[in-house]
Order: sequence, then C-alpha cells, then structure tokens
Amino acid sequence: YNNLAVELLARGQTAPAAQYIATALQLDPSHAPHWSNAGVIRLRNGDARAAEDAYERALSLDPDEAGALFNMAGLAHRQGDSRREAEYRRRLTTVQRKDPFHQVLQAIQYERVGDYHQAIKHYRRAIRLHPDEHRFYAALARAYLGAGDTRRAAKALARAQHLSDGEQRAAYRAQLDHLRRVSN
Repeated sequence: YNNLAVELLARGQTAPAAQYIATALQLDPSHAPHWSNAGVIRLRNGDARAAEDAYERALSLDPDEAGALFNMAGLAHRQGDSRREAEYRRRLTTVQRKDPFHQVLQAIQYERVGDYHQAIKHYRRAIRLHPDEHRFYAALARAYLGAGDTRRAAKALARAQHLSDGEQRAAYRAQLDHLRRVSN
C-alpha cells in the first residue's frame, strides 16, 4: 500500500494516495517510512501541520529515517526556519555517511559525469560500510576502468568474484579474464 501510495502521488493523484497510505499505516504503524510518505502526501494536500506531525512520528520511530529528515529540512526551509533546517540537514548528512546504498548512489552520479575519482571514493566508502557486497566491488572496478587504472580494476573485480557464486561468479571470472587479456 505504501508503494502504491507513492506511485499515485507521483502521478498527481493525492486523494487515492492518501487512502493507500492510510491503509499502510493501519497495517504497520511502526514503519517509519510510511509516516514519512504520509507527511509528503499531507503536505501535497496543503496541510503542513499534519505533514510535520507525520514526519515527527517517523523520526520518533526511527531517528535516522533519511526520508523524514530530508522532508523536515524542506519543510523548515519553506517555513523560513534556517536553524531547524540546518539541524535536519546535518542529521541527514550524518545518516547518509553511514548508508552504503546512499554512497553507491552518489558514486553512480559521479560516474555519470565522468568524475571517477569521486566515484571511487564513494564506492570505497560503501565497501567499508558493507564489505561483503560483490556488486560494490564490481562497480568499483568499473570506476577504476573509467579512471584508467586497470590494475586496481582487476583487483576489485577479483574481490567481486570471490564474494559471489554461481553464474555471477562465472560472469566476473569472464570479465576478469577479458580485462587481463586486453591489458597485456
């Protein structure tokens, strides 16, 4: 119901989105992202006070709920409360630094614009936070290749292979073999 609510909201259908998020909250009132999304829907329906209440509820359930922190910062900005906005943005930055998936998203954005140095930095941070994820190493290898560092790319790809199994391991092995052939 939460996902359906978000999809409807994205299409501008706030009334049905509100119905679906109400159902999601009924089914699981302890899930902080439901409350954060409820706040977004309430704000789109013009009720800033109800939106703030929903964001606060999300943060009471999970003080590190990134969506609620982002939304509260935005709401504080709209209300002209720069002190509160800065506090929520500071908290959000702290949460995002500890989130490996946020780091990967940042890396992908840097990769898209050709800033491989920054992409590598963020992939490496994601790996420090979640060292057993083979996909992070494969992405790091791709960024190293973009930066022209085939030695480190091969090392990252070998680690991805080691952490994977089955067909994925074979695919990494083939990529690694190809990389070694073209770099010699």
